[in-house]
Amino acid sequence: MLVIWLRQSNERETWLTRLGGVLSRCRYEISYPLKEAAGINCPMTGNGMCIGAGILEREGWNAFSITEDSELYALYTAAGVRIHHGSKANLRSQEARSVQQGATQRRRWMAGRLWVIRTYWKQLLTSRRITWRQKLDTFVELGLSSPVLHLLVALIVAGLAWAFQSQPLKFWTMGLALASTAGLALSTLLVLIRHPEPLPTALAFLRLPFYAVWRLLTLVGTLLTLSDKRWKRTSRTGRTL
Repeated sequence: MLVIWLRQSNERETWLTRLGGVLSRCRYEISYPLKEAAGINCPMTGNGMCIGAGILEREGWNAFSITEDSELYALYTAAGVRIHHGSKANLRSQEARSVQQGATQRRRWMAGRLWVIRTYWKQLLTSRRITWRQKLDTFVELGLSSPVLHLLVALIVAGLAWAFQSQPLKFWTMGLALASTAGLALSTLLVLIRHPEPLPTALAFLRLPFYAVWRLLTLVGTLLTLSDKRWKRTSRTGRTL
């Protein structure tokens, strides 16, 4: 089974598509190759995946939620199926160009992944076919798949530790919380260094505080509407390649 690089056809269109492009490059250029080298499954990503007939015959297709890719990722991982990074295969897709377009997509992703965690956590934890590293990585991928939300959680934990914990525990908690974002920072820096348009892409990060607030509000809205199981299409502009 392969996870294929889903390249953005409109990465340079707006500040939001540039941020999305950085995230895509961080995952497919850095994170997923590292997972492949470490023998850890890559998360399945929508139409950017290829499933062999043998796997379907043996394991079946038993995912029918609003994020069937995340559900299959949890099911196949728990069953010990290896999910590889297809580094030489590429697809192109159009990224949502505005927060209005992206809100529907982000709510669907978050609601679906939360449902997958709630439904399959025990099956993942008790699986004897995968290591504890794979189990931990799977929960991180499903629960903290958004780097911005990961950063917000780390900052909140560090702030609470500073305000309410005593020394030296507060410094340990703050250090661990902030250290968890080191990989995000390093991969982002590497992507910007190798990016074909580093300056305008770096300037898009000036919108990051606004984007972070928007993602947090989207998360709250998702938590308040978890009972909504309808699949809602993301609005697009122009032709998807």
